[in-house]
Amino acid sequence: MRILLALLLVSCARRPPTPSVEAPPVPTAALDDSATRGVTHPTLQQLLHDHWEDTLKRSPTWATQLGDHRFDDQLGDPSTQAITDRFDALRAFRTRADTLAPASLSSEDALTRAVFIATLDGELALEGCRFELWSVSPSRNAVAEHANTIADHPVDSPDDLPAIEARIAQMPAAIEAEVARLEEGRALDLTPGAEAVRRTLAFIDRTLAAPPEESPFFAPARALPDGHDARAEAFSEHVRSVLFPALQSYRTYLEDTLLPAARPPEHATLAGLPTLGGCYQSLIQRHTTLTMSPEDIHAMGLAHIEKVHAEFLELAPRVFGDTPVATDLQALFQHLRTAPELRFDTPEAIVETAESSLRAAEAAVPAVFHTLPETPCDVAPIPANIAPFTYVAWYERPAVGKGGIYRVNTHAPETRLRHEALALAFHESVPGHHLQIALAQELPEVPAFRRHAALTAYLEGWALYSERLADELGLYPSDLDRLGMLSFDAWRSARLVVDTGLHHYGWTREEAEAWMQANTPLAENNITNEVDRYIGWPGQALGYKLGQVELLRLRAQAETDLGEAFQLADFHSVVLESGPVPLPVLADRVTAWVAQGGGPPRGQ
Repeated sequence: MRILLALLLVSCARRPPTPSVEAPPVPTAALDDSATRGVTHPTLQQLLHDHWEDTLKRSPTWATQLGDHRFDDQLGDPSTQAITDRFDALRAFRTRADTLAPASLSSEDALTRAVFIATLDGELALEGCRFELWSVSPSRNAVAEHANTIADHPVDSPDDLPAIEARIAQMPAAIEAEVARLEEGRALDLTPGAEAVRRTLAFIDRTLAAPPEESPFFAPARALPDGHDARAEAFSEHVRSVLFPALQSYRTYLEDTLLPAARPPEHATLAGLPTLGGCYQSLIQRHTTLTMSPEDIHAMGLAHIEKVHAEFLELAPRVFGDTPVATDLQALFQHLRTAPELRFDTPEAIVETAESSLRAAEAAVPAVFHTLPETPCDVAPIPANIAPFTYVAWYERPAVGKGGIYRVNTHAPETRLRHEALALAFHESVPGHHLQIALAQELPEVPAFRRHAALTAYLEGWALYSERLADELGLYPSDLDRLGMLSFDAWRSARLVVDTGLHHYGWTREEAEAWMQANTPLAENNITNEVDRYIGWPGQALGYKLGQVELLRLRAQAETDLGEAFQLADFHSVVLESGPVPLPVLADRVTAWVAQGGGPPRGQ
């Protein structure tokens, strides 16, 4: 999912001087309102201002997406030293945060400090993994990164082209820097898995072969108003002459140099990189905000798989009657993933179902939410160059000038399952990602880093919680659609088993795919792409089920303790009105709300 993956690249951006632990105060009026909104303590204001400025300077392409155009012509410092300096800066900000005693802060400022520390700790967890030296996948490579940068750059007139052309001029050097990092990793015996490199090469070939009317590299030219054909062609020629030779050289390096040195299937995961030590445990903390061991997570996944299997066998007879499909789990799974009548037949049908599901959810959610986002959500296909190598869908968070986008994979529609389409829509759009993320971005008195925080367990836990909330709202018209909901719950429970299996217990790709085939009814192409994702993005998949379980636990406890005073809309406001927070912080918030007797939170 691009809502989180893009933020992992912040540490590879432009390098300003590392801040000192003690920064001189500046007048409050001079501080960026977006960075310090809702914060009253002057020292915390200064800290958040400095951190936000540092973040935007190091990640100029993200700054552009947020509407800060000071760095539109900059790509960022791609050097290894810039990455080192970024982690040093994060530690300096962490030290400054530690000097602020929570008792000296208001309750809201204390919450901001807690989220800030958790955000810094999550970023610092990446340091020991050395991803920049070895991580290559269809979603993490120089071609994908620079294609996204170009395609996402806002262009309304020819006057907007010089900035993105300046960025493109810096891309060959950035590609050389990435190759240098991969060579450093190769010298240290840190390399990606061979299958990940092969799939990346296939992605690159498809992307570079895309016709100009579809290629992400020519998106700015297509965005120009009519009547600027000469300027559009000049831009396209700039891409061809400046960037494409560097991309071809990168592809050659991957095939001729990195692939022969890549790790074989039996050693393709973090378990095959023993020199990285505690990397996986750090990633568990980053993506779950919990201190759980891989063993406990694995066991939890097995327990939840058993529960959802029982739900399948309880629901299936209502759909398939007294047949083997209804009583035998493997027969049920095989039927759900292979029956022709359960599959889409055209890309248009996939988009239409996504659109209708989103609009039905928008009509239903006012019953259980006090506040809904004003930002719209639209449906669009995943670009054709990416679709064969990626997930069934994703959500793109709103940026300046555009709303949220629910992207659906329309590639090979005959492999896409109809009965899973509704749960997918509710997860990615409303009441899932779009409702939560757009609402967070619109919070009026919350600093910028909190509005955009990428706390996996909160974001993905909420989206998975929303799949079952949709059932409470009557949004699944049939029991077959509810089987799709169970399929997705089994998928997320399986992630706890497979992710820990791959990276802690040393499972191979084939073992992971076989286990998912046996324990979920997911389509084969979905399983293949998902396992590829888990190998290339360790730990991220753990946040979904762990976040959902905690949300359901907190809701059940609140319902028990408050009795008739419990209102679901009030609970949702408590969860959402702070923006993304670590799960332990969320638990404290809900506990405090229950202790106060429930009711609408402040501001309602």
